[in-house]
Amino acid sequence: MSDTSTTANLAPEDSEPPGPRPDALTGTPWTGADVLTAVVVGALTAVVTLVWRTEIVSTDPWHYVQAALHFPTTAWVPLGYTRYGMILPVVPVAHLLGNAQVTYYVWAVLASATLTGSLYLVARRWWGPIAGIVAVLLTVTNWVVFLNMSRYYPDVMSMALIMAALVVAIIVRGRFVGGLERSSAGTNALLVVVGFLLGWSFEARETALLCWPIVLVVLWVRGSIRRTVVLCGLGVLVWASLDVGISALAYGNPLLKPKTLLGQNLAGTTNPSDIAMAKKLVGKDRLFYLGYVARALGGPGAPPGGFWMLVVGALATVSVVLRDRAARLSGFAFLFAYVTFAGVGGMFLPDHPFGRLDVQRYWIAFIPFASLAAAGLLHVVARFVARRVRRPHWTPALGAALAVAVLLGPAATWAEEVAASPSLAPNGGAPLGEVRAYLAAHRVDVGTVWSDRHTLRLLPAYRKGPLGGRKLWTAGVRSLTGVDPNPVKGDYVLLVRTGPQTPCGFCARALEPWLKRHHSLPSNWAPVMATRNDGMVLYRVH
Repeated sequence: MSDTSTTANLAPEDSEPPGPRPDALTGTPWTGADVLTAVVVGALTAVVTLVWRTEIVSTDPWHYVQAALHFPTTAWVPLGYTRYGMILPVVPVAHLLGNAQVTYYVWAVLASATLTGSLYLVARRWWGPIAGIVAVLLTVTNWVVFLNMSRYYPDVMSMALIMAALVVAIIVRGRFVGGLERSSAGTNALLVVVGFLLGWSFEARETALLCWPIVLVVLWVRGSIRRTVVLCGLGVLVWASLDVGISALAYGNPLLKPKTLLGQNLAGTTNPSDIAMAKKLVGKDRLFYLGYVARALGGPGAPPGGFWMLVVGALATVSVVLRDRAARLSGFAFLFAYVTFAGVGGMFLPDHPFGRLDVQRYWIAFIPFASLAAAGLLHVVARFVARRVRRPHWTPALGAALAVAVLLGPAATWAEEVAASPSLAPNGGAPLGEVRAYLAAHRVDVGTVWSDRHTLRLLPAYRKGPLGGRKLWTAGVRSLTGVDPNPVKGDYVLLVRTGPQTPCGFCARALEPWLKRHHSLPSNWAPVMATRNDGMVLYRVH
């Protein structure tokens, strides 16, 4: 009996005579409506990402765009400027539109849309449309994912590429198992595409390698293994060649990336932001690392919805005992990504962690797998119950009821945060657009705008409109937190709000030392505008 003959499928085919599918990981082929739905899901994700965006982040995302604008560059750490999968895609946009607001958002939005659209297609193929929607909503309502969807970090980007590779791998498997076009040029090209996407994911974030197994398992079909390895390898080789070639020509070391990766050691860090955490994360018991994320989700400083993340993780873990191969594979993918993440974070070598477990966005490496596995589990339970009561046509309704029950908690927490979070644009979380509008309306073309060093990184992108073009204001910018700042009459001073309601945490931390030295603002500074919720206040020097 096949693995799928005892499990449920929430697709419309439930009304057809029962019969085992030829292959559990091939699933039910998509229809045109399914592809259209995935496009709509991706488009809605893009809109939501843009509307509820955060301010441009003045650290890694800013550096990736700057590296694209001045490519190649050594004006950053090697681990950053060798992430060619993040930098190279931005190069055409950066050279077309320059240092503009859109340059920082375009690939983040595309990655988020790709992630959700691909998730829907995978879950729909394996279990049906309701499972597809559940997988998407569990991912999007996860606050760690949602907060980073508009930020050009490598975490969402790499997982979007992994999920896109999984979609293509399922198509290839369907061709292999069906015995049709097994050796066609189209199938060969798709295998190269899978390798290309996997290589790209690694060049975006190196730990994406820990997520490759689910794609490789889907491609593992007897009689096609050798060709699969060769053709996927060619796709990966494209990125490997780019990496080695650029590193050799631009930086004089073809093995710069592996050298940089092997040199990562939290125990020996000199980064001030890492030193404090190194004392908490180095030399612990191995079980400490394995349970770190789970404890963090239930302890102080947990992200909103941390309890529901634990619930989804528990459901994903249970899925590994199911007879449904696709759900079981998704569960194992989640556990493998989680355990290896804990491993490189210290469980494998407690005295030499290669990274930090406490950075929440790093958890995105296993969150989509947890959502996928949980959606599969709900699907299996719905069909099982429907068959037990001899009402197989109830499967969609039961699946929908289970979906509502599981999604209610995460969705309610997410909605509360969306309405209140100071990090999101509708709540004042993207204040520099308002600052740009004021400076442009008042034609601030002389004098200087003073601010903290992190805000100054972002201000040049707001000299122009959102899509670039001509400069709307041309006054100079200088650091208020640098050496001997001296705002004079006619200048402007831009101060970010500090504390938990700040729209820019890095900007606030950069300003705080200055505020400690100046207990009150000079009497000749007069406020002339404040952004929504006083996220930033602009002063005129008289």
